[in-house]
Amino acid sequence: MTDGRTETRQQTQAWRALRFFNYYRITLSIFLTILGASPYPTQTIGSDNPLLFLLVSSGYLLFSFASAFTLYRQRPTITSQVQLQSLGDVVALTLLIHASGGLSSGLGILLAVAVAGDALLMEGRLAYLLAASATLAVLTEQSIRELMGFVKGSSYTEAGLLGTGLFATAVLARLLAQRVLESEALAHRRGIDLADLTELNAHIIQQMDAGVMVVTASGHVRLLNTAAWNLLGMPVHTTQRNLYYLCPELAQQVKRWHTDPGMEPVVFRPIPEGNEVLPRFSALIQTAGTELLITLEDASALAEQAQQMKLAALGRLTASIAHEIRNPLGAVSHAAQLLEEAHELEDANRRLTRIICDQTRRLNSIIENVLFLSRRELACLENIPLAPLLEETVASLRSSPGFASSTIITVSIVPQGLTVRFDMLQIRQVLDNLCHNALRHAHRNDTTLHLRLEAATTPEGAWLDVSDNGPGVPREAVHQIFEPFFTTRRDGTGLGLYLARELCEANLARLTYLTLPDGGSRFRIRFARNLGKGITLASET
Repeated sequence: MTDGRTETRQQTQAWRALRFFNYYRITLSIFLTILGASPYPTQTIGSDNPLLFLLVSSGYLLFSFASAFTLYRQRPTITSQVQLQSLGDVVALTLLIHASGGLSSGLGILLAVAVAGDALLMEGRLAYLLAASATLAVLTEQSIRELMGFVKGSSYTEAGLLGTGLFATAVLARLLAQRVLESEALAHRRGIDLADLTELNAHIIQQMDAGVMVVTASGHVRLLNTAAWNLLGMPVHTTQRNLYYLCPELAQQVKRWHTDPGMEPVVFRPIPEGNEVLPRFSALIQTAGTELLITLEDASALAEQAQQMKLAALGRLTASIAHEIRNPLGAVSHAAQLLEEAHELEDANRRLTRIICDQTRRLNSIIENVLFLSRRELACLENIPLAPLLEETVASLRSSPGFASSTIITVSIVPQGLTVRFDMLQIRQVLDNLCHNALRHAHRNDTTLHLRLEAATTPEGAWLDVSDNGPGVPREAVHQIFEPFFTTRRDGTGLGLYLARELCEANLARLTYLTLPDGGSRFRIRFARNLGKGITLASET
């Protein structure tokens, strides 16, 4: 395919070169015709036979226009046209030389120009044949003039020198044409290699996990890979190609960096439910600093990776400790229960035994969660209709111990037949953790607790919100609520939200916390849009 394109390109250039040379032929023939028809004859041009000079120059002009027509139609083939036109040049110019008094007229130089131009367009041996034909024509013309007695003495030396020059011209023209073709082929190959390298670099940049952007001094985004687009929250203003539309906060940092290149980049969150992003700036030296290379890293992912490494080691340790603690803890709990049942036990001691029982149950809950994390099985994804799942969740909440009858629970699903892919047991556990977390933390004396379960779908995928109208999470604790063993309650284990997020990630979903402007808390489960090619995770039935 590449050879075919190269051949086509060479053919196109050859046709163009032949047309340009024909423009020269037309110009020359017009000039010679004007000289032949002029009432003021020159000293040498057409001096021997003015009528023949006028007829030949006029015919040469008609031949040039006919060549222009055939070149426009590109018929016959370019090889045939080059041969025919070169033969016409030799015949016409030889006759013009004869009508002007032979080689002494100085028109032999026109024959050299014609041989050089035609030889550039011919293939190797044809160029030498053209030079031989032109030399033979000159020698024949010289012989005819000598036989007819037009010259005194022999002028074969001059004709021989011109023939030698014609051969030299043909040889040099072919060498030059060959060198040009080789240089052009090399440049074409280098261009293909450069295009392939550019395409490879673009593909690598698009597949990088880190976001890459190239921004001009005016804020125009020249390059934006997929990772950067995702980290910036998949902005819809990509047609604008301006950083101030894509991410105003990043644009402000770029502006400050131009003022102070030594400034430290600041972690920011492009959208409220998105991850934190750490930008890094560096000027492109090749563009004299007018363009800026921006790399974006998922600060949340880096923090999570470090956290996961620590938790992996901690998990192995705590799992082994949990196994060792479980048996003696069970013995302590059983002994406390037996002690509490003793009739002679005083009230103060009975209260102490209840404390022992409560704390042992709390410790056992922590151990159960730790062991669950250590032996967690792979998620078994299946299509789950959200409507019956949320109805079941609400019914379970209403029948749970300690549920206040005044609590209002509302469910909203758009569309009603929305389905997601998740492990059924695990999504039940996630919803149970989130809903009971809201019931435990959202109570306020001055208002009725309102728990909302809302689900909807967008082009980016389906989401499910669990929100309440409670006091919300304190601002200083927002970044810690998903860390293991972090809790704001004395009787909490600190593993509920951490476990819920781990289960979501195991099902290719994301659990995030959103602060509501009018107070309260919102936990959002954003389900992945697809799982591999052709598998949709969120759909409408």
